[in-house]
Amino acid sequence: MKHTINALLLCLLLQASALSNTVLQADDTQYNFRDWSEQQSFKAHSTFGDTDLSVQSCMLSIDSKATSSTRYVDIITDLKSKELLICEKMDNYSVFNGRIWGGKLVSRCLNIAQSDKVDNINTPDVLISTAITNWIFNPGSNLNGYDQMHIVDLYRVFGVSSKGLSKLGKYGDITDTKVDKNGITYIIKGVGNDDYTITLAKDLSILAASKNGIPIFLISSPQYDVVPNQFTIPSAKYGMVTLTGTTWDLLSTEKEEKIAFCGKAVVSSDTGELWMGPEFSYMAEIGGKLVGVTVNPDSKELWIYTGKTTLPKSVESIAAFNKQLKQFNKEVVANKHKLAPQIKISLSDLFTDKSLFNDDCYYEYYKHGVKDNNYVIVLSNNASNIYAEVTIDVNMHVVGAKSLKFSEIDL
Repeated sequence: MKHTINALLLCLLLQASALSNTVLQADDTQYNFRDWSEQQSFKAHSTFGDTDLSVQSCMLSIDSKATSSTRYVDIITDLKSKELLICEKMDNYSVFNGRIWGGKLVSRCLNIAQSDKVDNINTPDVLISTAITNWIFNPGSNLNGYDQMHIVDLYRVFGVSSKGLSKLGKYGDITDTKVDKNGITYIIKGVGNDDYTITLAKDLSILAASKNGIPIFLISSPQYDVVPNQFTIPSAKYGMVTLTGTTWDLLSTEKEEKIAFCGKAVVSSDTGELWMGPEFSYMAEIGGKLVGVTVNPDSKELWIYTGKTTLPKSVESIAAFNKQLKQFNKEVVANKHKLAPQIKISLSDLFTDKSLFNDDCYYEYYKHGVKDNNYVIVLSNNASNIYAEVTIDVNMHVVGAKSLKFSEIDL
């Protein structure tokens, strides 16, 4: 009953004072709406071109026995559709699917607030007073901007920025939106000057994303704490190319927190090919195919891993990736946390100089790259100053093997 009386009083105060400073007491918390701006109209992008919205702003001081805070509040109205949004001040307002969407970047997240329809409201003052009344007294309603905020974790879409932003670093600022019948696209200028886009459907599912104009294949898996990252690898087509990928750890048992296998997945931005293999693989893109190579010092072999499947460029890629991830991890566990390569290349069979690969020496990775659309890897040898270079073509056949001095390495 106390809330009902205060709500009616608030409506009268707002209309009588033309939205002057208003103090509202709800239980042990005091809400002070003050410093109201004049109501202004502005253009917002919508499904059918730009549309007119109205905004009125104020400062809200919230004081209780435990805490106190001050927030900037926007009240956005569309009198034609009777849509109303009350929320903390947002970076952008657009209209999609008949509702007002407010968007704001906070740390690593895109926060989305959506409007609610208010029937039988004929004047802006009453509309706003109704908004504040609902915001305070009906915390479960869509009009409550705080409780109904939707959060999209950009870290789980784009991964860590290539410019060195941490997990808690802000991605940047919303510069614009594009709206069509299928979704709303937020255009973001990153702190490190990267350009991001993310397209959301009416149910807030992610339809598409891109970074610097390159489509992002949506890959994530909460079960394995998998989030996207960016990997730069040699490419026959581009010289060097940055692709979406991720890494994860498999434990030896569910109870024992001992890492038994480290996996990596990378997706080709051109074809959507999904490559999966050991984390410490030396990767390249040749002939439109992803190749990963590891060096096995025990058997003196090169182990080659190639792509597994193709992911769709849509939200369906998450389900497709998780299906492949589950099957991949199942195979690794069944093989005692080891991953058998598709191809093994014996180094001792390639080189006539047995002093390079005898039982007393070991070798390790030194460098790799792409030359003439072939994959090239160079290995160092602990027993001499001679390096071994192996060249593999797009069909995973060895087309060259030679010994080199350091001065002869050309990658």
